[in-house]
Amino acid sequence: YPSNITLEKAIEETTEIRLDYSQNFIKLNFYDANFNNQKETSLFYRLSSYDLDWIGFDIKNNIEYKNLAPGDYDLLIGVFDNDSGEKVNEFKFKINISSPWWETSMAYVGGILLIVALLFSLFRWRIRSLKKTEKKLQFKVISATKEIRSQKDEIVEQHKEIKDSIAYAK
Repeated sequence: YPSNITLEKAIEETTEIRLDYSQNFIKLNFYDANFNNQKETSLFYRLSSYDLDWIGFDIKNNIEYKNLAPGDYDLLIGVFDNDSGEKVNEFKFKINISSPWWETSMAYVGGILLIVALLFSLFRWRIRSLKKTEKKLQFKVISATKEIRSQKDEIVEQHKEIKDSIAYAK
């Protein structure tokens, strides 16, 4: 797991924790400093957008979440009266897990621009390739035309010679 985060303020004074996308494992340890009221109250917690109901602390008073998706969460710590079940106090702070760079808007825009640039380059390459092929074909047509004219001239000459020789033989 990534390294631990040290809070700049006490947890009671902390309103928000910002984490990198790779820091999606959260483990917090709490203790109830009010030992006199432990039989009268109980601690519960709930992570908004994740937990549907309040969850009682385990024996070690740990809160643990693994593989949290990037996003904004509110961690709520509630103190409930054991007799009435009502919430006596609530502590809340925000947890923000940032998205990885490849899931940001700028990455999507960059990806789209890269695809457009690649398509444009491919289009230009294809146009150049077709023009090069066209020039080769034009050269072949000109060469073939010259050869056909040369053969035609040769046939015309042979035809004239044959006609002349028939006329001479008569």
